[in-house]
Amino acid sequence: MKPLNIAASLILGLMMLTGCARKSPLSGRWSTTEPFGDSSGMATAETVFTHEGEIVRGTFKFTSLPDDARKELGAVSFQLEQVRFSGGRLSFLVPIAPRQPQECLLFNLQLEGDKLKGTAKENRPEVQTLIPVVFRKEP
Repeated sequence: MKPLNIAASLILGLMMLTGCARKSPLSGRWSTTEPFGDSSGMATAETVFTHEGEIVRGTFKFTSLPDDARKELGAVSFQLEQVRFSGGRLSFLVPIAPRQPQECLLFNLQLEGDKLKGTAKENRPEVQTLIPVVFRKEP
């Protein structure tokens, strides 16, 4: 019986060290539950996050986008930049025009169970509108 307890303790300890015991609530695929956008049209999107230790990485992909915006951007999938996650608050940049470094979407979200709620904003001085955004975690 004693060797079984030792083996179980070792396995549990190894799981905790490798991160298997606790998965980040942020890791996984998140999709918008409602379209967001401005006068140019509405879009839906998904993000995929990985969260290992203090490092959060991810991608952002438009799943629907007005034709004019699709032509202007030239791409629909982007690596997230400046990702920060602390105390349930998540912020990141989506560089929507890689050839123009100032063109990006700024997201500020709050983790609420299986939802990320908050706002997105274009990083342009003439655009002051905060766009409400809600992402829901996919199973």
